[in-house]
Amino acid sequence: MAKLELPHKRSALERLLELGLVQIGLDARNEDVQVPPHLINDLQLRLNLSYRFGLPLDLDEWGINTTLTFSGTNYDCLIPWTCVYLMISHVSGESLLYPSDVPPELLANLAPNSDEEMLRAEEDGQPALHLAYVEPELEPDDEPDPPKKKTTKPKSKSKTQSRNHLRLVK
Repeated sequence: MAKLELPHKRSALERLLELGLVQIGLDARNEDVQVPPHLINDLQLRLNLSYRFGLPLDLDEWGINTTLTFSGTNYDCLIPWTCVYLMISHVSGESLLYPSDVPPELLANLAPNSDEEMLRAEEDGQPALHLAYVEPELEPDDEPDPPKKKTTKPKSKSKTQSRNHLRLVK
């Protein structure tokens, strides 16, 4: 299988944000992720980002440091690049999936159980699942330090239940 070369996440997100609204998919279970408490166990959290929101949005070597609004309440969020596995431009429709960062639980639900099952699915006219393997980037010994967690707490807690799902993006 040929390797698909994907752009570095920071440069890809910067380019997509120049176009407009971008949705990212991330695994919020990582201890370095800072999102509202009701979202911290979501392995497929989707967040919308845009320079046009008028809220702070900083991208650096470590990840994303931004303020987002949840149920009318601003919340300071920290998202390391290692937790981001999906980017979708709402403007161009371009989608970038980083398979090496997709939580294994999601890949297990997507992939056929065997090669025979995949061949049967193709014969039945169902689209086959094709994922590209991307080798993890070699990180230097000194990784960037995560930004210090902000101690701002949301003013109100929302009882919103997260929707866990994953769609195949072509």
